[in-house]
Amino acid sequence: MKYLGVYLVLIFAFAMVQTSCSSKIMKQPSGGSCTYSKFEGYAVIKSISSAPADEYNCPDQAKKIVFEFTPLNLSDRHKYKIKNVSDSSRSLQMNDGANPSLSWIKKNKIEVGKKYKCFRTEISSGTCTPVVFTFSELNLFPENGCK
Repeated sequence: MKYLGVYLVLIFAFAMVQTSCSSKIMKQPSGGSCTYSKFEGYAVIKSISSAPADEYNCPDQAKKIVFEFTPLNLSDRHKYKIKNVSDSSRSLQMNDGANPSLSWIKKNKIEVGKKYKCFRTEISSGTCTPVVFTFSELNLFPENGCK
């Protein structure tokens, strides 16, 4: 019984050490930083249809938006490092991969045939997503989620 207090102090101290070590591990970024090559061009919206229910979707009538990317300098296609990722039939996604909501589409006046400035970015170093298409005219990470 007289050692109970000592054991409790040791258990508490051990728990504190474990907690402080695990929090340091979690703060370390995985993969490190990434660098990308950037190809300027434009994207033309080819279709807007109901998003499949089994895909990652925003709420409020998610839509699948398909676009085609064309680099401003067509010879840039020969400079692509990741050639197996096509510029055709790409999906416009927001918030880390979700199909956008109908309200977001209406707010941004996205329509079939509309043309947007776009960049194809390809990973040069690191372990991030290999190819990312970005739209400078659209906020794909709105503060209010999918709206």
